[in-house]
Formats: sequence, C-alpha cells, structure tokens
Amino acid sequence: MKYVIPIIVGAVIGYITNWLAIKMLFRPHYEKRFFGIKIPFTPGLIPKERDRIAKSIGDTIGTHLLTSDMLVEALCSDKVKKHVGSWLKDRILRVKESRITLGQWLNKVNVDIADTLQVKIEKTLAKIIIEQLRREELKEVALDILDREVFEGSENIHEIKLYNLLKKKIQQVIYNLLNSADFKDEIGIFLQKKFSEFKNDTRPLVEVVPKTWVDSLKIYLYNNSEEIAKFIKDSLENENVRDRIKSAVFKVVEDNLGKLVTMFISPEVIGRKVIDAIERYMDNPQNQSNIVFIIINFIDRIMSKSVSEILSGISSDAGRNGSAEIAEMMADYLRNPENTNAVFDLIENKIISTQGGFRNVFMDNAGKFIMDVVGSEKFEKVVYSFVHNTIIENLINKPLYLIMEVVDISSMDVIIKYFEDVYEGLVRSNAHQVVELIDISSIVEKRINSFDVAFAEKIILDVASRELSAITWLGALLGGIMGILSPLLQSLYN
Repeated sequence: MKYVIPIIVGAVIGYITNWLAIKMLFRPHYEKRFFGIKIPFTPGLIPKERDRIAKSIGDTIGTHLLTSDMLVEALCSDKVKKHVGSWLKDRILRVKESRITLGQWLNKVNVDIADTLQVKIEKTLAKIIIEQLRREELKEVALDILDREVFEGSENIHEIKLYNLLKKKIQQVIYNLLNSADFKDEIGIFLQKKFSEFKNDTRPLVEVVPKTWVDSLKIYLYNNSEEIAKFIKDSLENENVRDRIKSAVFKVVEDNLGKLVTMFISPEVIGRKVIDAIERYMDNPQNQSNIVFIIINFIDRIMSKSVSEILSGISSDAGRNGSAEIAEMMADYLRNPENTNAVFDLIENKIISTQGGFRNVFMDNAGKFIMDVVGSEKFEKVVYSFVHNTIIENLINKPLYLIMEVVDISSMDVIIKYFEDVYEGLVRSNAHQVVELIDISSIVEKRINSFDVAFAEKIILDVASRELSAITWLGALLGGIMGILSPLLQSLYN
C-alpha cells in the first residue's frame, strides 16, 4: 500500500489537471463575475482569443494553403479539364439531337437573358459588318472590281460601254426635258421669281454682281477705248442721230441767245459744226481715255445703287413679260440640236482633258460615293435592319439540329479542345486577381468569428477527441510516475 496509494493519488491528480486544462481552453464561454469582481481565467482561452485565433488561421490558410498558384494548378489539372470537356461534349450532343429552335432553347434558359443576348448579338454583328465595310482595303477591292468590269482595261472614253450608255441616257433625258411643254414655263417662273427677289433686294449692286465680272468689263473698256470712240463716230453717221443733235443744239442756242440770233444762224450749220467738233474730239487718244473714264465712273455709280432702286422703274408686268421673253430665247437656244450637242461636246472635252480622263473622274467619284454611303447613318440603319430581319430572325427560328449538323466528331473534338484552352487561359490569366479580390484569409477569419463558441468547441473536439483524451490519460500516467517517485526516494534515503 505504501507504493500503490501515491501512484493512484498522482494519477488522479494528473488526469484531473489535464482534463481541467483542456476544459479551460473552451470553458467558460463567457466572462464570469462574483460580486462584480472578474473571476480569473474567464472566459476560456479559445473564446477569449477567438479573434486573434481566427485571423491567424485565416492568414495561414490564405497565405500557405489556398494560394492563387495552388488554386490555378487545381483548376487547370487534367482531371478538371477533362470534366469540363466531358460536360461540354454532353451539351453539344444534346443540342445536336434537339428539335427545338434556337429561340425556344434560349427562352427555356431565361427569357430576359435571351432577349438581352439577342440584342447584344445584333449590335455586335452589325458593328462588325459596318466596321469591315468601312475599311479602306475593302473600298480598294470594290474599286478594283469596278475598274475591271466597267473599263475592261480601255483608256479610250468612246470605247467604254458605261460612258456611252450614260451619255445616251443623259442626252435622252435632257432632250425630253427641253422639249417638254413645261420647260419654258419653268424657266419663266424661275426668272420671274428672281426678278421679284431682286426688286426687294436692298443690297448694292456691287454685292450682287461678282467683282471679277465688273473688273473684266472695266479692263475691256480700257483696252478698247479706240473701238468705243469709233462706235460713237459711226453712230454720228446715222441721220436720226445727226438730226437729234442739230435740234438739240439749235434749242440750246435759242434758249440762251434768243430767237433773234437763230434767225441769222442756220440750225444745219450749227449742228454740222458741233458734229465735226465731236468727231475731231474722238480722234484724240487722250479724249478716248477720258470717255472710257467717264463710262467707268458711271458704272461705279450704278454699282453703288441698290438693286431695288435700279429695278424700281420696271413694272411687274414689264418684268413678267421680260422674263417670259428671256425664257423663250433660252428654251429656243437650248432646243437647237447644234447647241445641245455643243454643250455635250464641251462637257466631254472637259472630261477628256481632265488628268486621267473619264476613268479617273469616275473612279474618284465612285470611291467617294462608296465611302459616303457606308459612312452614313442611313447605311447603319440598313445594316442593323438586315442583321435583325434576315440573319438573326432566320437563326433564331432555325432548329438547333440544323444549326449543329455541320459539327461532326472531329469538329467537336476541335471545339472541346479550343474551349479547354480558353478555360485554362481564363483561369491562369484571372485567377490571381480573383483570389486577391475574394480574399480567402478574410473569408476564413469572418467565418470562424461567426461560429458560436460551443459549435467551435464541438468541431475541435470532434477532430481531436482521441488526441485530447490521450493527453488527459498522459497526465494520469505522468501523475502516477510522479506519485511513485516520492516513496522510492524516501526508501532510498532511509
């Protein structure tokens, strides 16, 4: 008994001590007070340090266990990729055997998603088509085809079928227009309208008539002063003009010198002397320049007057009749085949004289026309309408098995391999950002802190119950060993 009792006492003490120490890790769950005084060792160690423990565990898991590299390797493993490929293959086979349309299949997935997806596909497809059609390379291809088909390598304008066809059509249209009953009336209406506008126009004539026209007229007058003087002298040869000059001179003499003087002076003599003086005056080059200067000053005075002031003396009836007469003259002139052909010849010669000729003009304008068309908002609307009404609608209403009938086994393998590569590329390129974004350490920490202390205790005990029980019994073993040492040492001492 001398040795048994110390062993039993030591074992019990060791067992109880370890059992109590383990319990004090979790118990009590909350702080205890006695008469307002905090009882030591309350709450237990784990409840007291729960936040620190949770953060430490979270950091350990996030930094050393579930790292982004480990997740990438796990998600990109052959097993996962094979599972993704199998899932995709199964989906493709189901679609190939389905008799429903693409629209019905999308609606089964989600109506809102189907509508949104359809709109996005329409916009994306239309945008791609528009961008491709607006490429400069496509314009060059179109122009190259147009050049080959239209001009067939010919540089002679008269050998180009398109040119001859256009010329013939334009000539026919213009001929029909010139010979229509309304052509002259339309010209008259236009001229009458412009006359009415000018009659109310308060701008000076210099702002209406191009300055180059006025300058050209002045230069012409300066350069032809001798011709102007000759014209005046030739006019003096006209009997009516001479008679008017004689009458005017006789009237001046009579009004200023009286009738008595005119009784002794013949009007014929006076008039002839005045005309002779005018003719001699006209022969002097300096006087010719003076006459031109007077005419130009008169033109400047006219140009400074308002258009309405100049036309104020013309009545509406006179303006209407004048417009009708001018319209008749213009119509008759244009209806003359010789004049019409002359206009066409002038246009044709202008085209031929242009660098590169008709071909160059046509191709330049064709290129601009193509870019103007594909660059317009109306073209965008046409493309969107075509994509919606033709491509998308036909695709939406087409059965899935018809859409997928082109996908055979070899194509399926290629598709699956492609999506496996896409999946791996997405994972490897984005996993690091995703892991940083979700913050595994923070998630673990928050999750542990959300556990009830009793539940946390249960989890730890379920995991380490055998180990904790072994620790408890180890305490009993160590207590028994310590218990037997005392009597052994005492026996040795005695």
